[in-house]
Amino acid sequence: MSLPALQPWLPAFDAACAAGIVRPMRPGTRTGGVSKRGLVLRCLRALEPLGYELADLGKLSDAHLQALARYWSYGTLPPVKRDTRLVALHAFIGEVTARPARRSVADHIACAHAVLSACGAARRLCWSAIGIDVDGLLGRIAARDPYVAMQLALQRAFGLGVAEVLPLRPHEADRGGYLAVRTETDTRRIPIDTPQQRSTLDAAKRLAPYPGAALHAPGAPPCELIQRYHAECFAAGFALSGLRIHASAIRHEGALAEILAAAAQARVPCLDREVCRVDR
Repeated sequence: MSLPALQPWLPAFDAACAAGIVRPMRPGTRTGGVSKRGLVLRCLRALEPLGYELADLGKLSDAHLQALARYWSYGTLPPVKRDTRLVALHAFIGEVTARPARRSVADHIACAHAVLSACGAARRLCWSAIGIDVDGLLGRIAARDPYVAMQLALQRAFGLGVAEVLPLRPHEADRGGYLAVRTETDTRRIPIDTPQQRSTLDAAKRLAPYPGAALHAPGAPPCELIQRYHAECFAAGFALSGLRIHASAIRHEGALAEILAAAAQARVPCLDREVCRVDR
């Protein structure tokens, strides 16, 4: 993973361990030789690359359990290791926040499988579906390159492909009630239906160096747009050894509510009464 290891939570975690909050695992629990402290540490370290800010461990919640359940269910981690780590984090949340997680580990795993299955059936796998905190990770990318972060935000808001968003000129594309996106053969009209779409497009227009400009730094050759896009996405962890999902999959975020509604029809505990979103 290319993002730097932030770990602002590490002193608080060490203090919690010193205070005895991280208690030993029950006798007979399979941990593969890893201590309870080590299991929780693996969970917290896995959350950071997904975009979650953990400065206050007291804010850990079901959302973090669900994020890891999705990420590890999507990835290559063996189920035994996934379950053991989630059990340790579930207990840690109750100890450090004094309010136990609302859902059991089994519920979160069932929910993760339902969401991933529904996304696979719809061929609409997106960042949230594998546990990524979209806003958090976009913020990390913006700190490195605000133009690439804005391109990704436009993909998220309007479902744009890479070839559509890179040459987009926000001022020219904004036609009031719709976004005009040029393709190789035609111009696609995407209705601007939501406040998020409008605010994202307005932010893109403010970021553009001048009216009629594409989203790249002043003076940067247009031929470098695609290299910069892929370089920054790689640096954010979108690689075979990292998040194991294409950065452009963010374009499917708009379909997530519909996909989760379909998953909820399976009567999964996490989705039975409310859609289990991975929100910060």
